[in-house]
Amino acid sequence: MSSVESIINRQVLRWNLLREEQAKHADKSRATEPIITISRQHGSRGSYLAERVAAIMDYSVLDKSLCEQIVRSSGYQTRIVEALDEKVRGEISAMVEGAIFGQTIDHADYHRQLYEVIISLSSSGGVVVLGRGANIVMGREHGLHVRVICPLERRIQYLMKYSKIDRATAEREIALSDKERADYIWKLFRLSIDDPELYDITINTDLIDIEEAAPTIVTAARGKFDKLRYLFHDSAQQSPDNA
Repeated sequence: MSSVESIINRQVLRWNLLREEQAKHADKSRATEPIITISRQHGSRGSYLAERVAAIMDYSVLDKSLCEQIVRSSGYQTRIVEALDEKVRGEISAMVEGAIFGQTIDHADYHRQLYEVIISLSSSGGVVVLGRGANIVMGREHGLHVRVICPLERRIQYLMKYSKIDRATAEREIALSDKERADYIWKLFRLSIDDPELYDITINTDLIDIEEAAPTIVTAARGKFDKLRYLFHDSAQQSPDNA
């Protein structure tokens, strides 16, 4: 079984369990999804941090490659859509429309499909999403959003060490990646990728070890999830529908 199929199967199971739990308590509302997004500078070891956080929390990691495999496969997309009820599909579509800045997008547009895949797979929680501006599309009320940074010289050293490349290649990779990621966020959202208000936490991996940073993120995530659940429940109790 491929990693894509494994993740889809896992999330479908989570959706089914969530529906059963809601039905048991006669609660059709949707609580805050316990997800984590990680935006990282190239060479900051943000990808490895995502893996460590996912391992601690027993989450799946959604990276660019995996999401693009799903976007390219109508079969995968069909399985995801069929697993969601009509209300949730409508909410996901509205989130995508509201997030992408100044673009007319249709149902065949790549970015629409990409973000519908990301949000769908995140809608029952249990995932760490790497990059792609997922923090912006999901919004502050859905999950914990992390930015991983590191000084340029340290990033060069990390790439040389872990990617087994020379200094010149590392410098070129970092310069190209930094520009591409910044341009991507600006083009789609008209936002700066370095805007601190887009994130809950910024981790500098220069002098903080990944094995120390990961538990810190987990603790912060669980604390935020608890607070959001409380706020969500309090808001639902005050809704006119519950009066």
